[in-house]
Amino acid sequence: MEFIFLFMFFVDGTIEKVSVPFGSSSINCFNRLEKVVTIDYLPIGVRYKDKQVAAYWCKDKEGNYAR
Repeated sequence: MEFIFLFMFFVDGTIEKVSVPFGSSSINCFNRLEKVVTIDYLPIGVRYKDKQVAAYWCKDKEGNYAR
């Protein structure tokens, strides 16, 4: 099974990398994000392990940005 790496930048300035199984090419980075975080309405927004996510992006195992 292949994996995509989801990077999350938190409001406290830290970054965390989480490996997410690569299911279908039709699934985009946001769909992968939804599987691992809690999404609330403002002011909290997106949370991972009770830390507020400010930005996120996905990369494949070669380091290329993934959709």
